[in-house]
Amino acid sequence: MAVEMAGQPDDNESNAAVWNVTGDLVVDPLPITPVSVLFAVLMSVIIASTLVGNVLVIISVFTYRPLRHVQNFYIVSLSVADLAVAALVMPYNVVYSMIG
Repeated sequence: MAVEMAGQPDDNESNAAVWNVTGDLVVDPLPITPVSVLFAVLMSVIIASTLVGNVLVIISVFTYRPLRHVQNFYIVSLSVADLAVAALVMPYNVVYSMIG
């Protein structure tokens, strides 16, 4: 009686790929279409412009003395939150949207 370990392919299957419990390929290569390339480029431009714009807002409030009012520090806090979203959330969302 032979015991086969879970996740190991049968003897007649190739060991060249990573296999899961059912014996299917874990990751199928995604087709690269012009639409997916356009989506990735467009989202990268949006992420970069969001990062640059929010950094400019933060720098302008802290370096230009007439902008140092309590009302503008609220704008800075919104800009910092938006900067965190652009740096930490949006790139993973692009990958998740493309892979599925």
